[in-house]
Formats: sequence, structure tokens, C-alpha cells
Amino acid sequence: MNYLQEDLTTEDCLMIQDTILNHRGDSKGGRMITRGALPRQSSTYATPLGEIYEGDYWVVDRENDSWLVQLDPGMPEITVFVLFYRGGLYEVKSLYRNASTLESLVYIENIEDREIVEQVVIKAIDELGRTMSFKGE
Repeated sequence: MNYLQEDLTTEDCLMIQDTILNHRGDSKGGRMITRGALPRQSSTYATPLGEIYEGDYWVVDRENDSWLVQLDPGMPEITVFVLFYRGGLYEVKSLYRNASTLESLVYIENIEDREIVEQVVIKAIDELGRTMSFKGE
């Protein structure tokens, strides 16, 4: 994987928002999510997993159609990332009040696939300038 760190543009935010909505649905806690920026907050885009902000960083591998972005879940005790890889969308969260340790991706049933996705997540997060590991590593 060849990730590059870039600033999120309006087009990037809309693409990420659409991808998350297509994979996860369009509601968050019973509230419908509307495509586009929030009213009176033109650089904030809501998703069912948290908000993304135009101008924030993300990492993208355009050659392999893969990307990772950090979302704001509205809880400062948890860090949330979303990885798009091989056509799948993976939600990655830190442990509660432990921002450097990520929850294992146990929802990926195939252990080999899980290990591959976890390796990709760590590489992408490293490219964001963060040092993190999965629980148990």
C-alpha cells in the first residue's frame, strides 16, 4: 500500500460521506443523516459513525482505491477511524480512554482477512503520524 497524507476537500468529504452511508445506512441513533455539509457549518459532514471536517487530514492510496480517515464520534474518550479497503468499509475504534490501543476487529470472521485488514489499518494510521496498536499486540 502506498498511502499519502492529504487535506480533505469538499469532494473528498462528500465521497467519504456517501461511502459510509452506502455501507452503513443513513441513520445515527434514530436521526436521519442528510448528504452534504451541516447547515451553518459548511466544513462539517455528518455520517452515522461520526463527523468529518473539510481541511482535516486523511490518507489515501489512489492506485489501490483505499483510504483511511479519522472521524469525530462526539466522545473525546474514543478515537474512531474508517478504512476503505478492497471494496469493504471497516470501522476501527480505540479502547475507551486508551487512545493508543485499538479494539480488535472481531467482526471480521475470517482470521486471515482480519489480520490483513489490521496490518493495513496500522500502516495507514502510521501515515497519519499516529502510533497505535491493536489490543493484544
